[in-house]
Amino acid sequence: MTLGKETGGVSGKGISGVDWNDWKWQFRNRIRSMRQLASIQQRPVASLAPCGPVLRTYPIAITPYYMSLLDPADENDPLRRQCFPDPRELTFSMGGVPDPLAEERDMPVPGLIHRYPDRCLAIVTGTCAVYCRHCNRKRMWRADNPGRTRERLQAMVDHVVRTPALREVIVSGGDPLLISEPLLDWFLGALRAIPHVEVLRIGSRAPVALPMRITPELCAMLKRHRPLWFNTQFNHAREITEESARACEMLLEAGIPVGNLLSVSMRSGPGNGPFPGGDMDRHGDHGATLAEHLRALPAPLRSGLPRRPGKDPPPAFLPPARNGTGR
Repeated sequence: MTLGKETGGVSGKGISGVDWNDWKWQFRNRIRSMRQLASIQQRPVASLAPCGPVLRTYPIAITPYYMSLLDPADENDPLRRQCFPDPRELTFSMGGVPDPLAEERDMPVPGLIHRYPDRCLAIVTGTCAVYCRHCNRKRMWRADNPGRTRERLQAMVDHVVRTPALREVIVSGGDPLLISEPLLDWFLGALRAIPHVEVLRIGSRAPVALPMRITPELCAMLKRHRPLWFNTQFNHAREITEESARACEMLLEAGIPVGNLLSVSMRSGPGNGPFPGGDMDRHGDHGATLAEHLRALPAPLRSGLPRRPGKDPPPAFLPPARNGTGR
C-alpha cells in the first residue's frame, strides 16, 4: 500500500482487484502499528510518539478500504478523526470511566447485557475491522478470547432460555460478523429456536468499514434466521460508497431491513469530536459537543428510554454536566 492523496489515504497500486475485494485480505492487512501509520502519512515514526501511550491502551486497526476514504494528512478529516489515535483519549477530566454505560453491572453471564426486562444484548466478540476511537466498549479491544467463544455464547443462550420475559436479542460486539460464519449461524439458530424470542438484531459496522464482508454466502445464512434486523453506523456522507451501498442492498435483497445508528458529532474544529459526548468513556474533554446538543433536547425526549423504577439512574447516554450538577 502506498499513499495516494488523489484516491484517499491509500492507493491501490500493486494490489489486485481480487485481493482488494476480499474481506479476509482487508482484515489481514489492516493498519495496526505506529510504523504503518507513519508510513502512510509520510512522516517519521518519532513524530507519532505522543500516540504511543494511547496505542498501548487502545490499539489501532484500520482496513485499507476505510483508509482509502480519508485524507491522512488532514487532522480535521472527519473519517480520520474516527479511527486515528489521539493523545486526548487518555485525559479523564470529564470523569471518564472504562465502562461508561455500566454494562458489566447488568451481565448475568459474561458478555450478555440484560438491563431491561424484555431485551438483552450479546457481546459476541471484542474485535472490529476498524477500531473507532469513540467506541464505548474500547476497554474490550484487548480482552477478546476467541478460544472460548462457543462456551461463552452457550452461556448466553442458556440465560435467554431460562428467562421467558426476553423477547429481543441484539447480537453485537465488537463486530459479530467477524466471528466464524458457522459459529454465528449456530448462535442465531440457537436463539431463533427459543419460543419466546421474537426479535433478533445484529449490530455491525461491516457495511461501512469492511463492505466486502457482506457476501452472498453470508446473506444466505442470515436469511435463514429471519425475522432479523441489521443496524449499522454510517457517521459521514463520505462513508457512503458504491461498495457500502452494494453491501446494504445485498442485505435488503435477502429480506433483512437495514437501519443506521448515527453515533458521533462530525462538526470540525479544535476540540470538537468526532468523539461523542454521549460516551462517557475515556475520550477527554474534546468529546462534549454531542452531549451539549443532547442536554438541549426537551425533557420527554431525553427521558424516553425505558428504565427500571428505583434501580436505573437517569438516561445513561448523557454524561455528567460540566458544572457537576448531575445529568
